[in-house]
Amino acid sequence: FILGGFILSYTEMSKPAPKEPLPLLPYLKKRLVTIYPLHFATTLMFVLFLEKRTVFEWCCLPLNLLLLHSIVPICHEGKCASYLYNGVSWFLSCLLVYWILLRPLCACFRQKSLRCCVFWLLGCWVWSFVPWALHPPHFAGHLSEYAELVIGNMIQAGPLGYLHVFIAGVAASRAFILIALVDEETGKSPSATTSRLMLAAEKAPAILRYGCCVGYAIWIAVCIILRVVDPSSTGVYWLFHNGGMLPIQILILMGGSIGADPLVTYVFKTHIFRILGRISYSQYLLQDPVSTFLAHYMIPGGNGPWGENPVPTKFLIVYPIVLLLTAYLVESYFVTPYNFWLRHQMQQAEETPEATCAVRLRALCKKFDRPRARKHPVTADIQLEYVARDVTVGSYMRMQMEEEADVDVQAEASGMPACASSEGESSSSGSESANE
Repeated sequence: FILGGFILSYTEMSKPAPKEPLPLLPYLKKRLVTIYPLHFATTLMFVLFLEKRTVFEWCCLPLNLLLLHSIVPICHEGKCASYLYNGVSWFLSCLLVYWILLRPLCACFRQKSLRCCVFWLLGCWVWSFVPWALHPPHFAGHLSEYAELVIGNMIQAGPLGYLHVFIAGVAASRAFILIALVDEETGKSPSATTSRLMLAAEKAPAILRYGCCVGYAIWIAVCIILRVVDPSSTGVYWLFHNGGMLPIQILILMGGSIGADPLVTYVFKTHIFRILGRISYSQYLLQDPVSTFLAHYMIPGGNGPWGENPVPTKFLIVYPIVLLLTAYLVESYFVTPYNFWLRHQMQQAEETPEATCAVRLRALCKKFDRPRARKHPVTADIQLEYVARDVTVGSYMRMQMEEEADVDVQAEASGMPACASSEGESSSSGSESANE
Protein backbone atom coordinates (compact mmCIF):
# COMPACT_ATOMS: atom_id res chain seq x y z
CA PHE A 1 0.00 0.00 0.00
CA ILE A 2 2.85 2.42 0.69
CA LEU A 3 4.39 1.59 -2.70
CA GLY A 4 1.05 2.15 -4.48
CA GLY A 5 0.49 5.44 -2.68
CA PHE A 6 4.04 6.57 -3.46
CA ILE A 7 4.01 5.81 -7.18
CA LEU A 8 0.46 6.92 -7.99
CA SER A 9 0.72 10.17 -6.02
CA TYR A 10 4.08 10.96 -7.64
CA THR A 11 2.42 10.61 -11.03
CA GLU A 12 -0.21 13.13 -9.95
CA MET A 13 2.01 15.63 -8.06
CA SER A 14 5.02 15.68 -10.39
CA LYS A 15 3.05 17.73 -12.94
CA PRO A 16 0.78 20.77 -12.64
CA ALA A 17 -2.77 20.13 -11.55
CA PRO A 18 -5.00 19.68 -14.63
CA LYS A 19 -7.72 22.26 -15.21
CA GLU A 20 -10.21 19.54 -16.13
CA PRO A 21 -9.30 16.34 -14.27
CA LEU A 22 -10.43 12.98 -15.57
CA PRO A 23 -13.80 11.96 -14.06
CA LEU A 24 -13.73 9.33 -11.34
CA LEU A 25 -15.24 6.42 -13.27
CA PRO A 26 -12.87 6.67 -16.30
CA TYR A 27 -9.98 7.06 -13.88
CA LEU A 28 -10.93 3.89 -11.99
CA LYS A 29 -11.45 2.11 -15.30
CA LYS A 30 -7.88 2.87 -16.38
CA ARG A 31 -6.55 1.65 -13.05
CA LEU A 32 -8.59 -1.56 -13.15
CA VAL A 33 -7.35 -2.48 -16.63
CA THR A 34 -4.01 -3.56 -15.20
CA ILE A 35 -5.24 -5.61 -12.24
CA TYR A 36 -8.72 -6.99 -12.93
CA PRO A 37 -8.08 -9.60 -15.68
CA LEU A 38 -5.82 -11.72 -13.49
CA HIS A 39 -8.11 -11.28 -10.49
CA PHE A 40 -11.03 -12.57 -12.54
CA ALA A 41 -8.98 -15.51 -13.82
CA THR A 42 -7.79 -16.59 -10.36
CA THR A 43 -11.29 -16.24 -8.91
CA LEU A 44 -12.61 -18.42 -11.72
CA MET A 45 -9.99 -21.06 -10.85
CA PHE A 46 -11.35 -21.36 -7.32
CA VAL A 47 -14.96 -21.35 -8.52
CA LEU A 48 -14.20 -24.33 -10.77
CA PHE A 49 -12.52 -26.29 -8.00
CA LEU A 50 -14.65 -29.34 -7.24
CA GLU A 51 -15.63 -28.64 -3.68
CA LYS A 52 -18.90 -28.00 -1.91
CA ARG A 53 -19.73 -24.39 -1.16
CA THR A 54 -22.27 -22.95 1.22
CA VAL A 55 -24.97 -20.43 0.39
CA PHE A 56 -22.93 -17.74 2.14
CA GLU A 57 -19.93 -18.42 -0.11
CA TRP A 58 -22.05 -18.24 -3.28
CA CYS A 59 -23.61 -14.98 -2.10
CA CYS A 60 -20.13 -13.51 -1.61
CA LEU A 61 -19.02 -14.39 -5.15
CA PRO A 62 -20.55 -11.25 -6.79
CA LEU A 63 -18.88 -9.09 -4.14
CA ASN A 64 -15.58 -10.77 -4.92
CA LEU A 65 -15.95 -10.20 -8.66
CA LEU A 66 -16.85 -6.53 -8.07
CA LEU A 67 -13.91 -6.04 -5.65
CA LEU A 68 -16.29 -5.18 -2.81
CA HIS A 69 -15.56 -8.16 -0.59
CA SER A 70 -13.19 -6.41 1.84
CA ILE A 71 -14.57 -2.89 2.11
CA VAL A 72 -16.57 -3.83 5.22
CA PRO A 73 -16.28 -7.03 7.29
CA ILE A 74 -18.82 -9.63 6.14
CA CYS A 75 -18.51 -12.74 8.30
CA HIS A 76 -20.68 -15.78 8.93
CA GLU A 77 -20.02 -19.05 10.75
CA GLY A 78 -16.31 -18.45 11.14
CA LYS A 79 -15.76 -17.37 7.53
CA CYS A 80 -15.25 -13.87 6.12
CA ALA A 81 -15.86 -12.68 2.58
CA SER A 82 -12.35 -11.19 2.43
CA TYR A 83 -10.68 -14.60 2.39
CA LEU A 84 -13.13 -16.58 0.26
CA TYR A 85 -12.04 -17.90 -3.12
CA ASN A 86 -8.59 -16.36 -3.74
CA GLY A 87 -7.74 -15.41 -0.18
CA VAL A 88 -5.00 -12.91 -1.04
CA SER A 89 -7.20 -10.76 -3.29
CA TRP A 90 -8.57 -8.77 -0.34
CA PHE A 91 -5.95 -6.07 -0.93
CA LEU A 92 -7.50 -5.26 -4.34
CA SER A 93 -10.72 -4.24 -2.60
CA CYS A 94 -8.71 -1.94 -0.33
CA LEU A 95 -6.92 -0.46 -3.35
CA LEU A 96 -10.26 0.40 -4.92
CA VAL A 97 -11.08 2.57 -1.88
CA TYR A 98 -7.63 4.16 -1.86
CA TRP A 99 -7.84 5.02 -5.57
CA ILE A 100 -11.02 6.97 -4.88
CA LEU A 101 -9.18 8.90 -2.15
CA LEU A 102 -5.94 9.34 -4.11
CA ARG A 103 -6.62 12.56 -6.01
CA PRO A 104 -8.15 14.39 -3.01
CA LEU A 105 -5.08 13.38 -1.00
CA CYS A 106 -2.77 14.62 -3.77
CA ALA A 107 -4.62 17.93 -3.85
CA CYS A 108 -4.09 18.18 -0.09
CA PHE A 109 -0.37 17.34 -0.16
CA ARG A 110 0.53 19.17 -3.39
CA GLN A 111 1.55 22.37 -1.59
CA LYS A 112 2.69 20.88 1.73
CA SER A 113 6.13 21.75 3.06
CA LEU A 114 8.82 19.21 3.86
CA ARG A 115 8.34 19.72 7.59
CA CYS A 116 4.61 19.04 7.26
CA CYS A 117 5.28 15.84 5.27
CA VAL A 118 7.71 14.59 7.92
CA PHE A 119 5.09 15.29 10.59
CA TRP A 120 2.52 13.27 8.62
CA LEU A 121 4.95 10.38 8.19
CA LEU A 122 5.69 10.33 11.91
CA GLY A 123 1.96 10.47 12.71
CA CYS A 124 1.17 7.58 10.36
CA TRP A 125 3.87 5.46 11.96
CA VAL A 126 2.59 6.19 15.47
CA TRP A 127 -0.95 5.35 14.33
CA SER A 128 0.30 1.85 13.38
CA PHE A 129 0.18 0.98 17.08
CA VAL A 130 -3.61 1.55 17.14
CA PRO A 131 -4.54 -1.44 14.91
CA TRP A 132 -2.01 -3.52 16.81
CA ALA A 133 -3.62 -2.53 20.14
CA LEU A 134 -7.08 -3.40 18.77
CA HIS A 135 -5.96 -6.85 17.68
CA PRO A 136 -8.37 -9.48 19.08
CA PRO A 137 -5.78 -11.47 21.14
CA HIS A 138 -5.39 -8.41 23.37
CA PHE A 139 -9.08 -8.73 24.31
CA ALA A 140 -9.23 -12.49 24.72
CA GLY A 141 -12.14 -13.43 26.96
CA HIS A 142 -13.72 -9.97 26.87
CA LEU A 143 -15.38 -10.17 23.45
CA SER A 144 -17.61 -12.70 21.78
CA GLU A 145 -16.19 -15.00 19.15
CA TYR A 146 -18.08 -13.21 16.37
CA ALA A 147 -16.87 -9.76 17.55
CA GLU A 148 -13.26 -10.97 17.55
CA LEU A 149 -13.75 -12.34 14.04
CA VAL A 150 -15.19 -9.06 12.71
CA ILE A 151 -12.59 -6.82 14.41
CA GLY A 152 -9.74 -9.05 13.29
CA ASN A 153 -11.01 -9.03 9.70
CA MET A 154 -11.43 -5.25 9.74
CA ILE A 155 -7.83 -4.75 10.91
CA GLN A 156 -6.11 -7.50 8.94
CA ALA A 157 -7.97 -7.33 5.60
CA GLY A 158 -9.87 -4.04 5.43
CA PRO A 159 -9.15 -0.51 4.16
CA LEU A 160 -9.37 0.97 7.67
CA GLY A 161 -6.43 -1.13 8.81
CA TYR A 162 -4.05 0.23 6.15
CA LEU A 163 -5.33 3.71 5.30
CA HIS A 164 -2.50 5.32 7.27
CA VAL A 165 0.01 3.24 5.29
CA PHE A 166 -1.39 4.54 1.99
CA ILE A 167 -1.38 8.14 3.28
CA ALA A 168 2.25 7.64 4.31
CA GLY A 169 3.05 6.71 0.71
CA VAL A 170 1.46 9.97 -0.52
CA ALA A 171 3.36 12.03 2.06
CA ALA A 172 6.63 10.23 1.19
CA SER A 173 6.08 11.04 -2.48
CA ARG A 174 5.71 14.75 -1.74
CA ALA A 175 8.80 14.62 0.49
CA PHE A 176 10.77 12.91 -2.31
CA ILE A 177 9.80 15.69 -4.75
CA LEU A 178 11.01 18.36 -2.32
CA ILE A 179 14.19 16.52 -1.30
CA ALA A 180 15.57 14.97 -4.50
CA LEU A 181 14.00 16.90 -7.43
CA VAL A 182 14.46 20.42 -8.84
CA ASP A 183 12.77 22.54 -11.47
CA GLU A 184 14.30 21.66 -14.85
CA GLU A 185 14.16 25.27 -16.10
CA THR A 186 15.34 27.17 -13.01
CA GLY A 187 17.33 24.50 -11.14
CA LYS A 188 15.59 25.50 -7.90
CA SER A 189 13.18 23.66 -5.63
CA PRO A 190 9.81 22.77 -7.19
CA SER A 191 7.04 25.35 -6.96
CA ALA A 192 3.38 25.60 -7.93
CA THR A 193 4.34 26.76 -11.44
CA THR A 194 6.86 23.96 -12.12
CA SER A 195 6.02 22.04 -15.27
CA ARG A 196 9.02 19.65 -15.53
CA LEU A 197 11.13 18.12 -12.78
CA MET A 198 14.71 16.86 -12.82
CA LEU A 199 16.47 14.47 -10.45
CA ALA A 200 19.18 16.03 -8.26
CA ALA A 201 20.57 13.11 -6.24
CA GLU A 202 23.33 15.21 -4.67
CA LYS A 203 20.67 17.39 -3.05
CA ALA A 204 19.29 14.51 -0.91
CA PRO A 205 20.79 13.63 2.50
CA ALA A 206 23.26 10.73 2.61
CA ILE A 207 20.94 8.53 4.70
CA LEU A 208 18.34 8.74 1.92
CA ARG A 209 20.81 8.33 -0.93
CA TYR A 210 21.87 5.04 0.67
CA GLY A 211 18.39 4.26 1.97
CA CYS A 212 18.29 0.71 0.63
CA CYS A 213 21.48 -0.34 2.39
CA VAL A 214 20.47 1.38 5.63
CA GLY A 215 16.89 0.08 5.50
CA TYR A 216 17.80 -3.54 4.85
CA ALA A 217 20.57 -3.41 7.50
CA ILE A 218 18.05 -2.19 10.10
CA TRP A 219 15.58 -4.88 9.04
CA ILE A 220 18.15 -7.67 9.40
CA ALA A 221 19.09 -6.37 12.86
CA VAL A 222 15.43 -6.25 13.91
CA CYS A 223 14.89 -9.83 12.71
CA ILE A 224 17.90 -11.09 14.66
CA ILE A 225 16.82 -9.30 17.84
CA LEU A 226 13.25 -10.60 17.60
CA ARG A 227 14.51 -14.11 16.94
CA VAL A 228 16.46 -14.01 20.19
CA VAL A 229 13.98 -12.12 22.39
CA ASP A 230 10.62 -13.44 21.09
CA PRO A 231 10.97 -16.53 18.86
CA SER A 232 7.23 -16.69 18.09
CA SER A 233 6.95 -12.93 17.32
CA THR A 234 3.18 -13.29 16.92
CA GLY A 235 2.25 -9.92 18.42
CA VAL A 236 5.07 -8.02 16.72
CA TYR A 237 4.14 -9.58 13.38
CA TRP A 238 0.78 -7.80 13.29
CA LEU A 239 2.41 -4.55 14.36
CA PHE A 240 4.75 -4.74 11.36
CA HIS A 241 1.93 -5.97 9.13
CA ASN A 242 -0.17 -2.85 9.79
CA GLY A 243 2.46 -0.15 9.32
CA GLY A 244 5.09 -0.75 11.99
CA MET A 245 7.74 -1.06 9.25
CA LEU A 246 7.00 2.39 7.78
CA PRO A 247 10.42 3.94 8.67
CA ILE A 248 12.29 1.05 7.06
CA GLN A 249 10.00 1.03 4.01
CA ILE A 250 10.38 4.80 3.52
CA LEU A 251 14.17 4.49 3.63
CA ILE A 252 14.09 1.75 0.98
CA LEU A 253 11.64 3.71 -1.18
CA MET A 254 13.74 6.86 -1.05
CA GLY A 255 16.98 5.02 -1.74
CA GLY A 256 15.47 3.16 -4.69
CA SER A 257 13.89 6.31 -6.13
CA ILE A 258 17.03 8.43 -5.90
CA GLY A 259 19.03 5.65 -7.56
CA ALA A 260 22.46 6.30 -6.02
CA ASP A 261 22.36 3.37 -3.61
CA PRO A 262 24.81 0.53 -4.42
CA LEU A 263 22.06 -2.07 -4.03
CA VAL A 264 20.04 -0.24 -6.67
CA THR A 265 22.97 0.20 -9.03
CA TYR A 266 24.45 -3.30 -8.86
CA VAL A 267 21.55 -5.53 -7.77
CA PHE A 268 18.06 -4.16 -8.33
CA LYS A 269 18.78 -2.93 -11.85
CA THR A 270 19.94 -6.33 -13.07
CA HIS A 271 17.84 -8.26 -15.56
CA ILE A 272 16.64 -10.90 -13.12
CA PHE A 273 15.35 -8.32 -10.64
CA ARG A 274 13.58 -6.46 -13.43
CA ILE A 275 11.80 -9.70 -14.30
CA LEU A 276 10.90 -10.30 -10.65
CA GLY A 277 9.49 -6.79 -10.45
CA ARG A 278 7.43 -7.31 -13.60
CA ILE A 279 5.88 -10.57 -12.38
CA SER A 280 5.43 -9.52 -8.74
CA TYR A 281 1.68 -8.86 -9.07
CA SER A 282 1.05 -12.16 -10.86
CA GLN A 283 3.20 -13.97 -8.32
CA TYR A 284 1.18 -12.51 -5.45
CA LEU A 285 -2.25 -13.42 -6.85
CA LEU A 286 -1.15 -16.89 -7.96
CA GLN A 287 0.34 -18.00 -4.66
CA ASP A 288 -2.92 -19.51 -3.39
CA PRO A 289 -3.95 -21.29 -6.65
CA VAL A 290 -0.46 -22.74 -7.13
CA SER A 291 -0.10 -23.84 -3.50
CA THR A 292 -3.55 -25.45 -3.50
CA PHE A 293 -2.77 -27.32 -6.72
CA LEU A 294 0.58 -28.59 -5.45
CA ALA A 295 -0.85 -29.54 -2.06
CA HIS A 296 -3.39 -31.79 -3.75
CA TYR A 297 -0.53 -33.97 -5.05
CA MET A 298 2.25 -33.42 -2.50
CA ILE A 299 0.44 -33.27 0.85
CA PRO A 300 -1.63 -36.44 1.26
CA GLY A 301 -4.79 -36.00 3.28
CA GLY A 302 -4.32 -32.25 3.64
CA ASN A 303 -6.84 -29.63 2.61
CA GLY A 304 -4.11 -27.11 1.89
CA PRO A 305 -0.46 -26.36 2.51
CA TRP A 306 -1.05 -23.85 5.31
CA GLY A 307 -3.36 -25.90 7.51
CA GLU A 308 -2.66 -27.60 10.80
CA ASN A 309 -0.87 -30.49 9.14
CA PRO A 310 2.93 -30.14 8.82
CA VAL A 311 4.21 -28.99 5.44
CA PRO A 312 6.68 -31.45 3.84
CA THR A 313 10.14 -30.18 2.99
CA LYS A 314 9.77 -31.22 -0.64
CA PHE A 315 6.74 -28.92 -0.92
CA LEU A 316 8.73 -25.97 0.45
CA ILE A 317 11.42 -26.62 -2.18
CA VAL A 318 9.15 -27.14 -5.19
CA TYR A 319 6.57 -24.44 -4.40
CA PRO A 320 8.75 -21.29 -4.97
CA ILE A 321 10.11 -22.66 -8.25
CA VAL A 322 6.68 -23.56 -9.62
CA LEU A 323 5.21 -20.25 -8.42
CA LEU A 324 7.86 -18.12 -10.14
CA LEU A 325 7.63 -20.13 -13.35
CA THR A 326 3.82 -19.93 -13.39
CA ALA A 327 3.86 -16.20 -12.67
CA TYR A 328 6.31 -15.59 -15.51
CA LEU A 329 4.25 -17.58 -18.02
CA VAL A 330 0.96 -15.97 -16.97
CA GLU A 331 2.44 -12.47 -17.06
CA SER A 332 4.10 -12.98 -20.45
CA TYR A 333 1.33 -14.81 -22.31
CA PHE A 334 -1.88 -13.64 -20.63
CA VAL A 335 -1.65 -10.45 -18.55
CA THR A 336 0.62 -8.32 -20.74
CA PRO A 337 -0.94 -9.17 -24.15
CA TYR A 338 -4.47 -8.79 -22.82
CA ASN A 339 -3.67 -5.45 -21.15
CA PHE A 340 -2.16 -4.10 -24.38
CA TRP A 341 -5.18 -5.22 -26.38
CA LEU A 342 -7.64 -3.80 -23.87
CA ARG A 343 -5.86 -0.43 -23.70
CA HIS A 344 -5.84 -0.27 -27.49
CA GLN A 345 -9.58 -0.88 -27.56
CA MET A 346 -10.17 1.80 -24.93
CA GLN A 347 -7.99 4.28 -26.83
CA GLN A 348 -9.90 3.67 -30.04
CA ALA A 349 -13.20 4.10 -28.21
CA GLU A 350 -12.01 7.44 -26.80
CA GLU A 351 -10.79 8.74 -30.14
CA THR A 352 -13.82 7.76 -32.27
CA PRO A 353 -16.72 6.95 -29.94
CA GLU A 354 -19.36 7.48 -32.65
CA ALA A 355 -17.60 5.23 -35.15
CA THR A 356 -17.08 2.53 -32.54
CA CYS A 357 -20.75 2.56 -31.57
CA ALA A 358 -21.75 2.42 -35.25
CA VAL A 359 -19.49 -0.56 -35.91
CA ARG A 360 -20.83 -2.44 -32.89
CA LEU A 361 -24.44 -1.64 -33.85
CA ARG A 362 -23.83 -2.77 -37.43
CA ALA A 363 -22.28 -6.03 -36.23
CA LEU A 364 -25.20 -6.62 -33.89
CA CYS A 365 -27.74 -6.00 -36.65
CA LYS A 366 -25.83 -8.28 -39.00
CA LYS A 367 -25.89 -11.04 -36.40
CA PHE A 368 -29.69 -10.97 -36.18
CA ASP A 369 -30.25 -10.44 -39.90
CA ARG A 370 -31.69 -13.50 -41.69
CA PRO A 371 -32.03 -13.78 -45.53
CA ARG A 372 -35.59 -14.25 -46.74
CA ALA A 373 -36.60 -17.29 -48.75
CA ARG A 374 -37.08 -16.55 -52.48
CA LYS A 375 -39.25 -18.32 -55.06
CA HIS A 376 -36.60 -18.20 -57.77
CA PRO A 377 -33.38 -19.78 -56.56
CA VAL A 378 -31.45 -18.53 -59.60
CA THR A 379 -31.89 -14.91 -58.62
CA ALA A 380 -31.76 -15.50 -54.87
CA ASP A 381 -28.15 -14.27 -54.60
CA ILE A 382 -28.72 -11.09 -56.59
CA GLN A 383 -29.33 -8.08 -54.40
CA LEU A 384 -30.14 -4.81 -56.12
CA GLU A 385 -29.57 -1.57 -54.31
CA TYR A 386 -31.41 1.57 -55.43
CA VAL A 387 -30.21 4.93 -54.30
CA ALA A 388 -32.50 7.94 -54.57
CA ARG A 389 -30.64 11.00 -55.85
CA ASP A 390 -31.60 14.56 -56.71
CA VAL A 391 -30.31 15.48 -60.19
CA THR A 392 -29.80 19.12 -61.06
CA VAL A 393 -30.32 19.86 -64.75
CA GLY A 394 -28.84 22.96 -66.37
CA SER A 395 -31.14 25.58 -67.92
CA TYR A 396 -30.01 24.94 -71.53
CA MET A 397 -30.54 21.19 -71.16
CA ARG A 398 -33.99 21.76 -69.71
CA MET A 399 -34.92 24.03 -72.65
CA GLN A 400 -33.70 21.44 -75.17
CA MET A 401 -35.68 18.68 -73.48
CA GLU A 402 -38.83 20.82 -73.53
CA GLU A 403 -38.40 21.63 -77.28
CA GLU A 404 -37.89 17.95 -78.13
CA ALA A 405 -41.04 17.09 -76.20
CA ASP A 406 -42.99 19.76 -78.18
CA VAL A 407 -41.70 18.30 -81.47
CA ASP A 408 -42.87 14.81 -80.44
CA VAL A 409 -46.31 16.14 -79.61
CA GLN A 410 -46.60 17.99 -82.98
CA ALA A 411 -45.45 14.89 -84.88
CA GLU A 412 -48.04 12.74 -83.22
CA ALA A 413 -50.74 15.32 -84.04
CA SER A 414 -49.71 15.47 -87.75
CA GLY A 415 -49.15 11.72 -88.14
CA MET A 416 -45.42 12.15 -89.00
CA PRO A 417 -42.63 10.16 -87.34
CA ALA A 418 -40.90 12.04 -84.52
CA CYS A 419 -37.40 11.42 -85.96
CA ALA A 420 -38.28 13.04 -89.32
CA SER A 421 -39.85 16.13 -87.85
CA SER A 422 -36.96 16.69 -85.46
CA GLU A 423 -34.25 16.87 -88.16
CA GLY A 424 -35.03 20.41 -89.04
CA GLU A 425 -35.13 21.50 -85.45
CA SER A 426 -31.84 19.92 -84.46
CA SER A 427 -29.62 22.59 -86.00
CA SER A 428 -31.54 25.44 -84.39
CA SER A 429 -31.46 23.66 -81.05
CA GLY A 430 -27.73 23.11 -81.36
CA SER A 431 -27.06 26.79 -82.10
CA GLU A 432 -29.25 27.89 -79.21
CA SER A 433 -27.48 25.54 -76.87
CA ALA A 434 -24.11 26.84 -78.06
CA ASN A 435 -25.22 30.42 -77.52
CA GLU A 436 -26.49 29.52 -74.04
